[in-house]
Parts: sequence; structure tokens; C-alpha cells
Amino acid sequence: MIKIPHEHTPINADLPKEVIDRIKQITSVLDESYGSHRNPANDLGGFVVVIESPSDFESLQNDFLDVRDASAEYVDRLDCESGESWLSVLYLLSSDFAINLIMPITLAPQPLLEELERTQ
Repeated sequence: MIKIPHEHTPINADLPKEVIDRIKQITSVLDESYGSHRNPANDLGGFVVVIESPSDFESLQNDFLDVRDASAEYVDRLDCESGESWLSVLYLLSSDFAINLIMPITLAPQPLLEELERTQ
């Protein structure tokens, strides 16, 4: 699991360009709206989490939310040039705090896949 709170946070992972672009887009909006020096653990705004393995969902559940029970604001599919498909999922935890999950579609829990089907 990779937590990315700011646009200037280095992304030390081998991710498709389209995924990196989406992460930069989200973190740019968060930095512009809530400040680029905010502490995501204590301040408003939120952050991006890249899910890398099924065990990351358990860590996420222990720290922030259980995606099996939480309602996503949106689920968006990212089709990459490499042929991979990823999901971008927004969860609003309060009026001023959001977690954006980014994950390969192959790791997505069934409720997110069902939500994706409903919205397409």
C-alpha cells in the first residue's frame, strides 16, 4: 500500500503512466484546495492510496475504512496503454476529507466491480 498525500510526494512504484497522471491530478487538487504542506493525518483534504496486494485492504480497514461496507462516491476505470485496467475510487469520509483508492482492476473487491458496472 502506497499512501500519497501531496503532488510532490515521490512515487516509488512501477505504475502505468495513466495511473501516475491520475494520482498527480488528484493530489494537485488536494494541494491547491487544502495546502501542499498539510499533514494528511491531522488536517483536512485527504490523500491517495495505491493498493498493491489483497492484504492492503486489511491494512486500509484497520487504519481508515472497510471498502466492503463503505459507499464510494464514484468508481472510474482507467484503461492503460499497456492493456492493464485500473480503478480510481473516491471515498468521502467527511465533508473535507477523502481517500482516493487506485488499484489494478484484478484486485478490486466485488462490490466495487458491481458499482463500476452500474455507472458505465
